[in-house]
Amino acid sequence: MLTLRGRGMMPRLLAGCSVGVLLALGVDTSTASTAAAAGCTAGADSDFNGDGVRDLAIADPEATVSGHAEAGLVRIVYGGGKGLAEIHQDSAGVPGAPEPGDRFGHSLAAVDYNKDGCTDLVVGIPYEDIGETPDSGLVQVLYGATTGLATGTAVTELLQGSGSGSLAASEPENQDWLGFAVAGGRTSAGEPYLAIGVPGEDLGTTADAGMAHYLRGTANVSIHQDHDGVQGVAEADDRFGYSLAATPKHLGPGPLRRCRPAPAPAAAPPRWTCGWARVV
Repeated sequence: MLTLRGRGMMPRLLAGCSVGVLLALGVDTSTASTAAAAGCTAGADSDFNGDGVRDLAIADPEATVSGHAEAGLVRIVYGGGKGLAEIHQDSAGVPGAPEPGDRFGHSLAAVDYNKDGCTDLVVGIPYEDIGETPDSGLVQVLYGATTGLATGTAVTELLQGSGSGSLAASEPENQDWLGFAVAGGRTSAGEPYLAIGVPGEDLGTTADAGMAHYLRGTANVSIHQDHDGVQGVAEADDRFGYSLAATPKHLGPGPLRRCRPAPAPAAAPPRWTCGWARVV
């Protein structure tokens, strides 16, 4: 179940108003080569320290960090009684700095993104300012290691206007909310993939139509409702990518759609009527 978190009353009023579009990703025919890091067993999902025991990541995006309200953090419970950890932007090995309202950990996904046998944690920070652009959003990939998350391989940062493919071709804009939703996993051939929602993205002159980035190997493409193979039409305030779900062969970005008050007696609390799901 998706928990909607965001500023102001809008996300609370619109809870439950998302609609899904299921996209076929096609079968990946590449061969996944996994070079396990020393000590990483690749034997369990969500195993951040590679000891073969599942671990747990708990998001607390409204936590105060170093005096900054709602900077956000993630609590890690290492399985097998191997301890607890708190990870945030004031932690060693994590780039950036805690800032009020960043909401580090607003979204999370677990996937062995670098294929070394230790599960990595993908963290969405949708209210991160990029330069002078407020709430553009950022995603950080914290790599697993036998000594714990973010203690080995340097963190990868994913943001618009940087890197390659669709990410590089997109500019960070005011309230894009990149990372509002993230999803990750492995294709049917075992290749890791990552999907990143950008529900505040403008498509041309269509404000807040929304989109998602799909990353797998060297593939880095954008998906939206003006994209071939995606049903529907991009409309203002659709916020495509507000939620994400994925399987080895399908990606399901959820447009928020516009929700309107439904008729109700004057004394009754307002009800909301929203979009509907479409499967392709």
